[in-house]
Amino acid sequence: MSRKLQQSNSKNQLRWVILLLAVAVILPTVCLLWFMSQAVKNERLAVRQKLINVYGNKALEVRNEIDRRWKNQEEHVAEDLRVKGLPAYFYGLIRSNATNADGIVVYDSNGECIYPTRAPELSEEMELTEELEGTWEVEFSQNDLESAMKRYEEIADKSESAYCYYKALLGQVRCLRGLGEIDKAIDVCERIIYKTSQKKKDERSLFLKANAKFLFAELRKEIRNRDLDSEWKFQATVRNLLNMIGDYNISGRIPAISSEQRVFLGRKASQLIEESRPFLPVPDYNDIP
Repeated sequence: MSRKLQQSNSKNQLRWVILLLAVAVILPTVCLLWFMSQAVKNERLAVRQKLINVYGNKALEVRNEIDRRWKNQEEHVAEDLRVKGLPAYFYGLIRSNATNADGIVVYDSNGECIYPTRAPELSEEMELTEELEGTWEVEFSQNDLESAMKRYEEIADKSESAYCYYKALLGQVRCLRGLGEIDKAIDVCERIIYKTSQKKKDERSLFLKANAKFLFAELRKEIRNRDLDSEWKFQATVRNLLNMIGDYNISGRIPAISSEQRVFLGRKASQLIEESRPFLPVPDYNDIP
């Protein structure tokens, strides 16, 4: 009995000894790890503060430099506007990119964006008539170009708006081109481009006239090899198209042609010139502002 009691006491003492040894080893280790983590944390905070001090001063210098440059730019723009006026300054800006900017945005005195210009929305007055839509079906679905051409001619004669008038004339051009009557198609294009219509005009009609100039150049290209005169007329037509695309200073104001259409026609014209090599140089119209 006494032997068992002695063994039990011995085991309990051994447990306490082991526990004390464990505490003696683990507690200092835990403390050491905690102090090390705090030291690392403090070191990180110190490094972070140093970086803030160094780059914060750099950022302040950069900000001040940017503010200085913009102030100089504003003074330069104000002086150019005073000397040249808005139309001439705008024209020179898009040609030379004197501001070293990636793009140009122009606002009027009311804060409205006037450049880049967007294509006007189609209002109710400019919606296509049922007759014109029906003629499209005859042209594209039924592929009856003769009938469609006659219907387009009738629509153009009785149309009251310049938009529908030009739409009908462009329809005639497509039909004549499809029938192989290129000379007649060119004559109709010339009516759209050069003859003044007395019908009710709108911004969309200007959009169609601009597109007609590109179509006119395409038609000239198809007969350019007929004779020397045809070649000369083709090149003159392309140059007129390029002049229209690059002209931002019509009548002393930003022209009605939208930026979207300008880019579209510029790329199409560049493609047309590329296909006409080696007769014409190819300008880069892929990055029109």
